[in-house]
Amino acid sequence: MWWSSGSKQRLEIKPNTEMNAGGTVADVGSWRQYFDQLTPEQVEHLEYVQAMEYREHVDTPERREGDLLDLACNYVERNRKNAEYAGVPVPAGAEAKFDWGPDLVAGEWRRSLVWGEYPTGIEDVYVLVSGMQKPDGTYTRQLGLLVDDDMEMTAEQARTLAAALLNAADDLERG
Repeated sequence: MWWSSGSKQRLEIKPNTEMNAGGTVADVGSWRQYFDQLTPEQVEHLEYVQAMEYREHVDTPERREGDLLDLACNYVERNRKNAEYAGVPVPAGAEAKFDWGPDLVAGEWRRSLVWGEYPTGIEDVYVLVSGMQKPDGTYTRQLGLLVDDDMEMTAEQARTLAAALLNAADDLERG
């Protein structure tokens, strides 16, 4: 599946095909045709996935190659957007935790920002002031709580969590 760059129209791309400049479907080869547009880490990941898929049961060789091609195309698009938005400044006090990525619901690109992480002393429980930034530089800020769904805690852990939440709320209000 591929999103048309000029609209939010979804294009169905079959394995070993892609849209060419004229808007028609063209035959393509392996994901390796994008090798020069991928980072070494992305190539390493694609090679790892390829090796794993051949050991695991996947329907057909065409599907395996199609999945790898989709992944490579997604990497290439992310790399292009990261280059395009490289000049967008990170807001003061924030850290960009990840590269630019597609927001499939809104149909636009964004990146994750973090202003602060607050210790909870509880394994797999995180409190943070975070947000999302758009390519035009606008951003949101909110308090986030990341917790395991099956989390159980003691009264002392709950107090520690409450203190972390209060600290994050204070920082959020200070802006």
